[in-house]
Amino acid sequence: MGNILKFIDKYLCSENELLLDSYDYNVSEEQFEIKENIIYENFHHSILGNSLFCRQIDDEDDAYEVELSSKSREKIIKRTLFQIKHYQDPKMGDLLERHCKGSWLDKEFKNDPDVTTNFIDSKNIWACYVSHSEDFDKPLSYSRIYYVANTEKGLKIIDYNRFVQGKWEHQADTDVMDIINPGTLISVEKYQAPEEEMSLMDYNAE
Repeated sequence: MGNILKFIDKYLCSENELLLDSYDYNVSEEQFEIKENIIYENFHHSILGNSLFCRQIDDEDDAYEVELSSKSREKIIKRTLFQIKHYQDPKMGDLLERHCKGSWLDKEFKNDPDVTTNFIDSKNIWACYVSHSEDFDKPLSYSRIYYVANTEKGLKIIDYNRFVQGKWEHQADTDVMDIINPGTLISVEKYQAPEEEMSLMDYNAE
């Protein structure tokens, strides 16, 4: 799982830098968008869209807003990686499945030079469990699972879930874009245990 570990660590570092920039008045809108697009291109599959990040600053002439942004920026931290689980043969929603190798869409456009594709190898996925991106001065807890898969353009994040009140929730309102079931668990690598009770129970379950 070494390549998955390297991929997700690079992503978490890049995400952290961008979140810090989102509160930085010295970073222009153009500079922010360039960095944002680099993250989307290098780490995200296109099915995730491009609305995961946004600028968090307001009127730079308002002293209160500047102070608020500064305090918020101080709370930004790199997410902690707790564990990575390797699964095979996941069950995917209809829309996500269409972006997989061997799908009817793949077969239709495979040899079309005018169509740019990035089909997913759906045999293997890796679930990367991470903490929050902000320091809430509370016990370290789960926040997200980033699902990583091989694609025609290398490793990409294809889906994510959120940990809400002790339960995992899909990121979309409909399951057509989600990994409905991660499949058969092949292996687990654990790096650090969470501190919060519900997160720790989930962490120790497998």
